[in-house]
This record gives sequence, structure tokens and C-alpha cells, in this order.
Amino acid sequence: MEDKETPEDEILNIELDDLDEDDEAGIPPVGPPGGDDDTLVIEVEDLDEEPQPPPGAGYPPVAPAGAYPAVQPGDGYDLYAKAKKSPVAALVGNLMLQMFIAGLIGGALSGLINELWYNRADATMGTYTVVMLFTAVAGGLIGAALGAAEGLLTGVYGKMAKEAGLGLLIGAGGGLVAGFVAQFAFALIAPDLSRLTVRLILGRTIGWALAGMGIGLAQGARYLNFNRILNGLIGGAVGGFVGGLLFDPISIVTGGGAVSRIIGLSVIGAVIGAAIGLLEEVRKEAWFTIVEGPLTGKEFILYKQSTSIGSAGYCDIPLLKDPNVAPEHAQIQQSGNAFVLVSLVGAEAVLVNGQPTARHSLNSGDLVHIGSTPFFYQDRAVQ
Repeated sequence: MEDKETPEDEILNIELDDLDEDDEAGIPPVGPPGGDDDTLVIEVEDLDEEPQPPPGAGYPPVAPAGAYPAVQPGDGYDLYAKAKKSPVAALVGNLMLQMFIAGLIGGALSGLINELWYNRADATMGTYTVVMLFTAVAGGLIGAALGAAEGLLTGVYGKMAKEAGLGLLIGAGGGLVAGFVAQFAFALIAPDLSRLTVRLILGRTIGWALAGMGIGLAQGARYLNFNRILNGLIGGAVGGFVGGLLFDPISIVTGGGAVSRIIGLSVIGAVIGAAIGLLEEVRKEAWFTIVEGPLTGKEFILYKQSTSIGSAGYCDIPLLKDPNVAPEHAQIQQSGNAFVLVSLVGAEAVLVNGQPTARHSLNSGDLVHIGSTPFFYQDRAVQ
């Protein structure tokens, strides 16, 4: 069929000048006389506005649909009971024991390094300088060992190195300052060092409690979290107090000297670590427990307003060995006293109690599957 050419005089042509002409140009007013309410009125603002998409339209999901397979429910709450019976899971999930071992290792290392210079210290250095260096080495290495524990356990070695470095710097700084204060208190309480007295033991105990606060401060300051800072300060003080109380009895049993100091610092480090771990365990309010897989029994305490879960090493809850987990798979967002689980990769990639969900307000006892990893959520509100 041939196209018919439209005569030029039949084309409707409206120019801007036409829109500006008034009634005198012979254009009748729009609408019937009398101003009927059904009159269509078009204003300039209507011409400028573009239709807005509905909320969420035009924004792609964090991961394309189907990029991560839907997870499957496991054995329900039996997983949690099974995890609690496993001796390996008990070790992995026992924060107090983990911190005890880390503190023991850090204390032993600090004792060995301090012995390299302690007996060779120049007398001109002065007592305060020697004590401050001694506690700085102890604080730095105990802090580094405690900081490295979680990264080592979860296999996130980059995080392990970072946390160990921060623990070393903050712990050494805290130990340096605490050493000065501790020596000052020790000199006031026990000026006579020639014989073992109650005042001497009390002075050393208070001195190490103050030093322990400096060491414990490193554990909370690394996270910039008030609760963790408080746990570190109190746990460090308690651990230093107990360790300082045992220092002189250990010295008597071991005969004094280098062995005594190394054992003493090992005990102080172990007790500081255990006290901090115990305090965090007692004061925790909400937490996830992995109930199946390589990290069975591992607990992740929820301290932050937003806790990330994913296969990336920088996530707060890293799942490195799960191929079905996105780099940033989900978030746990705190809303008042409640925690909300939000999927970043679609509803099918997160299950709560066997049901797919994109957003779920968590209740104590919820079983959550992310990738191939099941978690058990608990909080103090129901405990």
C-alpha cells in the first residue's frame, strides 16, 4: 500500500505564540460556557513534571536474582542441641576459654621478651622507666594476642593482623601509662621491698590491677564501642588484680628470677583474658551461634547498630568457606531493643525458621539459614 502524503494545510501546528494569544485572537475559551467542573485544565507545572516510578522501581537488587541459590532448612532446633554437645564446638564457642589461652600466650611472650633486657637495664634508667617499659611490653603483647584470637579462629587472617596490630599499639600505650600509675601506687603502699609483707602483696596487686585496666582498654578501644571498652576496663582490672595477687606466691614457689617473672606474666595475661571473656559472656544481650559447619559453636555477640554478614573478610560475621554466601549477604540492624535481619540478596537466600524472608524482626530461638550456614539467635529478653 502506498503512503499518502498529508497535505500541509491539514497538519495541526501549534506554536508558542498561539498559546500566548488572548481571547481577541478569536480563540474561544476552553470548555462550555458557565465553567463546567469537568473542564480539563493543563498548567505549566503539569507539563514539566515527569511520572515518578513507584518506590524501589528502577533500583536493581544487590545481587541479580538467582545469583545465590535458595538455602534449605536443616534439622531445626536439634542442630543447636547437637552443637552444644560437641567438645570442639564447646571450645570454639567458649569465649572465656579462647581469651584465657590468648592471654596466656601473650603473657608468656611478653615475659620472654622482657627478660631479654630487664636484667641488663641501666641503673640510670630509673625505676619508673623500667616499670613503664616492662608493662608496655606486657600490655602490647597481651593486647595483640587477645586481638588476634577471633580473626585466627574464623580464618580471616587480614582481620587477625589488623586487630593484633591495634591491640599491640593500644595495649602498649595503655601499659605505659598504667605502669607509671601502678609504680606510683606501689611506692606509696609498699615502700619497703626488702621483705615480703601484706603491704607488698597489696601494692603489687593494686599496681597490676591498674596495669590490667590499660591492657583491657585495648580490647574495647579497637571497636570504639562503649560496652566493649567497659568490659575491657573491668575485666582487665579484675584480671590484673588476681594476677598480681598470685605474682609473689608464684615467685616463692618457683624460686624467683626469670622463670618466676615469665610464669607470673603468663598467669596475669591468662587471667586478664579470661576475665574480659567472662564479662563479655555475662553482659551480652543478643548473639548468634553457628550450629553446623566448620565454625560450629562459634558465637557472635551483637554490639553494633548494624552488623554485616557475608563472605568478605571485612564483614562482622564472616562466612569465608560458604560458597553460597555473597560478599555482603545480610545485615542485622538494631532498632531500639530489637534486632531486624535484612537480606541484601533477595528473600530466597535467607531463611528464618524454614521460611524465606527479606526482612524479619528476630525473636530469641529463631533458626536462621544464610547460605549453607545455620545460626541460632538468642537474646537476654527471653533468657
